[in-house]
Amino acid sequence: MQVSDFPRGWTARRGTDGWARCFDASLVGARVSARASSPAFSDSLDSVVVSLAVQLATDAQAKRIYRAAASGISRCYAALTPRAERVLVRPLSEPPAHVKTVAYRLVYAYGHQLPLVYLDLVLFQRSRIVELAYFGDLTKPFPARLERRLDVDLTLRLGR
Repeated sequence: MQVSDFPRGWTARRGTDGWARCFDASLVGARVSARASSPAFSDSLDSVVVSLAVQLATDAQAKRIYRAAASGISRCYAALTPRAERVLVRPLSEPPAHVKTVAYRLVYAYGHQLPLVYLDLVLFQRSRIVELAYFGDLTKPFPARLERRLDVDLTLRLGR
């Protein structure tokens, strides 16, 4: 992803290592041929987007990593904050052909006080590439129209 993928007012900053913790846990024992991460993109309204991708040595490894991440990544992020609750599991509507996709929404609530923190995790797999995108917001669900557009852009770029 790049800043030009976003509406006016979004900025990019480096330092996305903290976002990789649960994604990296699914890579144990895999031969990673290449790895890339986007900057953390944010607007002035507390929204953030980060993308992480790996290219595996074989299609079979990519399928295994995708299955492991798809089944465990939401639990991993929920466990980072004990009061987090996964409130919605949704598939990406109409993904491009040959792209596997699964998505989760986590809502982090801190007692009876605001803010709620919303985190959408969208996992993609095509051929030997597995990618995870984070869409977060501090007060409300990430804007659905922008998330869908970015999801489609990411899936179209996989395997190029």
